[in-house]
Amino acid sequence: MRRKHQRGRLEKFVVIAAVLALVVVVLAITSSFQKRADAISGVDQKKFTSYDVQLAMKLLDKNLDGKSDCCGADLGEYIAQEDMELPLPDGTVMGALDKTKKKHHVHADFKVFIDGQAVDFSDPKYFVKSAFIHVEDDHKPGTGDVLHMHAENVPLWMFFESQGMTFNKDCFTMDTQQYCNQGNKKVSFYVNGQPSDAYEDYVIQDDDQILISYNDGSSVSQELNQITSYAPLYKVSA
Repeated sequence: MRRKHQRGRLEKFVVIAAVLALVVVVLAITSSFQKRADAISGVDQKKFTSYDVQLAMKLLDKNLDGKSDCCGADLGEYIAQEDMELPLPDGTVMGALDKTKKKHHVHADFKVFIDGQAVDFSDPKYFVKSAFIHVEDDHKPGTGDVLHMHAENVPLWMFFESQGMTFNKDCFTMDTQQYCNQGNKKVSFYVNGQPSDAYEDYVIQDDDQILISYNDGSSVSQELNQITSYAPLYKVSA
């Protein structure tokens, strides 16, 4: 009887300890999210989009403490500063945003075709989802046909991720639809008329002509001919 009583007390103790441990974890998680929320509350939303802020949080604060992993600075202050750089998953570093549009302002014409149909990026729903790389209402020829890049070393995946899309050598995903390599259909990537194996990691250069195509390859030549040449119109004088 005594052993049974002791066993009962031990079981109660274990349950209480488990509950307390769970409470501690929940409080820690809640505190982390609150710190992160506080950290970004002062970020200038006119300078960075919500996507930019979320990406910076993911890349700069992996331990969720509201501080920049690289230097321990307040996350919000670090994101808001003029010379913020982002460490990318491949080990490279993306440069600071150039709001002047004079130090680093690169343009490239691009097209995305899915089974022969072009994605219409002139739809306003696609405009400026990231301050670093985007399409915008240009009020001139090329709206939706020209990518604008405002920092050094911005990979192409950032543009598509900001749109809720994914792009790599195996699949292109948009609007919950996934177009993956199967049978004679595959995702192809061309830069200036030539196949490229850089895919989502490619960093656009001035006046590039980019094609992303998902099909059996039979219409690629026609798709390449439909890429515009508007990028040179966007040169900004220093």
